[in-house]
Amino acid sequence: MFKFIAENYNVIPFRSFQFFMTMALFYLIYEVKCHGAAIFYDRTIELKTETDKNLVSWGITFSILYIMQFADNPMNHAIIDLDVDYLFRRKLFYLMKMGFGLMFFISLYALHALRGCSFSRVTRSIFYLYTVLITIHFLQFILRGYIETDVLSPLYRLNAMLSYFLVTITMLSHPVSQLYCRHKEKVRDDSK
Repeated sequence: MFKFIAENYNVIPFRSFQFFMTMALFYLIYEVKCHGAAIFYDRTIELKTETDKNLVSWGITFSILYIMQFADNPMNHAIIDLDVDYLFRRKLFYLMKMGFGLMFFISLYALHALRGCSFSRVTRSIFYLYTVLITIHFLQFILRGYIETDVLSPLYRLNAMLSYFLVTITMLSHPVSQLYCRHKEKVRDDSK
C-alpha cells in the first residue's frame, strides 16, 4: 500500500479534490433548494446577513472551481499528448496553466461584481492560493521552457500536491461549518 501511495503521491490529492468537490456540489444543490438559485445571480435580492454573503461568495467560487477542473485537466492531457517539440509543449503547458489561473481571477472578480457581493474569507483564501500557483507556473514557464532546468521541479510537485489539499480543505470549510451550525441549532431547539 505504501508503494502505491509513493508512486501516486500526486494523483491522490487530485482525486480527493475531485471527490470532495463533488460532495460540495451536493451541498450547493441543498442550498439552492433552501434559498433558491436567484440568490446567486439576482441583484434585487438583498443579502441581509453575513451568512448569505458568505454563501453567495462561496457558491460563486465553488462554481468557477468546479467548471475549471473539468476544463483544465483535459487541456493538460491534450497539451502533453501533442506531437510537437518538447520545449514548445512545456511552454504551452505552463502558459495554459497561467492562463487558466488568470481566467479564474477574472471570472471570480467579475461574477462577484455582477452580483454585488464582496469576497468571503474562503474566496480570499482561494484567491491567495491561486496567486501562489500562478507564480509557481510562471517560474516553471521560465525555468523549464527557456532555461531548460528542473531546479524547481520538486517544489512544483510539492506545491501542486499541497495546493489541491489546501483548496479542498478551504472549500470544505464553509459547508462543514454551516452544517455544524445548523446541527447545533437543531439540537438546541430540540432540547427546549
